[in-house]
Order: sequence, then structure tokens, then C-alpha cells
Amino acid sequence: MARKTPKTLVGHGIAVLLKNRQIATEEDTPTFAPWVEGLYTLALGDIETYSGVTGAFTATLTACVPGNWAGNTFTVTGSLETLIGAPLEPGTRATHITGTHTLTGEIEIPAYAFYLGAPVRTDNDPAWHEILPGETLFTSGSPYPLTTQHVYKAGVIALTPYGEPYPFIDGAISDTMLETVQEKHGNCLYAKYGHIGLFGNTFTCDSATGEALVEFAETNPNHLVRPLSFGVEALDPCSLPDTCIGGYIVPDVLESLLVDIPTKSIQVSALTILTEQTLKAAQKLEEELPALQERLETLHRKLKASPLYSEEAVEEMMHDHK
Repeated sequence: MARKTPKTLVGHGIAVLLKNRQIATEEDTPTFAPWVEGLYTLALGDIETYSGVTGAFTATLTACVPGNWAGNTFTVTGSLETLIGAPLEPGTRATHITGTHTLTGEIEIPAYAFYLGAPVRTDNDPAWHEILPGETLFTSGSPYPLTTQHVYKAGVIALTPYGEPYPFIDGAISDTMLETVQEKHGNCLYAKYGHIGLFGNTFTCDSATGEALVEFAETNPNHLVRPLSFGVEALDPCSLPDTCIGGYIVPDVLESLLVDIPTKSIQVSALTILTEQTLKAAQKLEEELPALQERLETLHRKLKASPLYSEEAVEEMMHDHK
């Protein structure tokens, strides 16, 4: 029978759930702020040593918190036990875990630890996603495009433009981890100081395509499009009741200030202001349209030049759309 258990796990991914604490300084010495119970974040990284006999391993993990300090790592020891010949699947829990925060020297026993799988470097490497190192990743949780750095079968570390690490893990593994920790420790939430994402909430592309999308977004006049869109929708007959009762006009406030003016007059007057603002947005956008059209043409050309562009996919989607 072929051996399914990897002969070595060196270079494979491991992740641990740590207390989420902001880093501060006291007399130029890094220190952690007090922990708010129930708040956690992830640390991910490569297994550095591994014993196929005992399952013992060591690793140095990247602590995934915003404003990450250089050297903010977590050195960990633990064990990954599996039956001989059995596959070691991502999500397998690690045991006997303990570690030390490099910056402060503080020892911490993680609330949860699990295996992330083998490294992913090419499309031929098995993975639970389609993300490769060096690609651009967009997620609703980050206002910036991210660059994928370390990629494993069920986990990814990406970096913001400022070098902050942002981890992504498989959703099923995340659910199991949170349920397990919550049963043992009570509330378990990913922290406000931590970046955590799931593969299902991302869009990934090659770096050139990502650069083109970012360039377009940075020059896109959203500040003009949004007021125009809001105004046109708010003036739709079906939207007028909502617009006049809290959506654009706050009747209670206006009626208290304009006690001698009927509510209907207040509403029509407010709609007049909204119409004027929408008209100005339309006029301003008309001035911007030639430049916007040029930027759209540039983006369209670059997207068609992307190695990820598929003429077959376009034809099928256009056919379905028709």
C-alpha cells in the first residue's frame, strides 16, 4: 500500500489561535495590552522541524495583527499525530501545543492549533482554493489590495501594502475551531485587532490584473457616481415614502424647527433640494465622462490581456446573459 502520510512535514503550514492583544511600548520595550476575554487572532507559518516517529514539530509563526512589528512572531512546539498510512488532512488538530512570543518573551498556550497542509506553489499542487503566491487578493475586510505571500493547501498569509499580515483559512476549519473553542472557553470571536478572512470572501488575480484594477479604482469618480445614483433611486415613485420618512428627510426634526409649515410642504421642499443636488452630480459627472471612458477602455484592454482571460468563458456568459 502506498504511504499517504507525508514523510516529512517540514515546510507545511501550521496555525494557532492566540489571544488578541494590541502591541504597545513601555520605555521603548514592546508589551501587550490587557486581553479582552473571548477575542482571538491567528498566527500562521511553516513547520521547521518534524519527527515522523513522534509527530513532534517546531515552527515560527507570523502573528497576524495590524501594525505588525518586525519580529512579532510566535515560536511554537507541538505534535501532529496520525495513523501510519492515513492521510493527514488540513484541519487536523495539533496537540501538546505551547509557544513563546518573540517580542515579549511571554509564554502562551494557544486556544486551538491545526494543520494547514502542504505548501502550494503552482496550479499543480493540491489545494482547497485557487490562490498562488505573489497574486493580488481582494477581500471585503480590507480597504487595500493584498499580496499573497505564503500559501498552503487550506491557508494563506497575504500582506497589505504596509506589510501587515492578513491570514485566510478554509471556512469549514474556521467553523470547527470557533465552535470547539466556544464550548471550552465561552465566547470566541476574531478580534478587532486581527485580520481574519475566509476563501469564500475573496477575489484573486495575477499581479498585473490587480494593479490595473487598483489603478482604475483610485481614479474612479465614485464621489460623483454615488450621489447621482442615490438621488435617482430616491426620486423613484416607489422610493418616495422611504425618502421622505427617514431616508433623506427626518420629519420629526424638521417639524420641530419649522412648526408653522405643513409636513407636505417640508417634504416637497426637501425633494427640491435633493433634485438640485442630483442635477449637480449629473452635470459634474458629464464633465468627467470622457476621462472615465478613457480609463474604462484602458482597464478593459488590460483585463483582456490578462493570462486569466478566457474567450470561451466570455462567450458562455454573454450567451446566458442574453
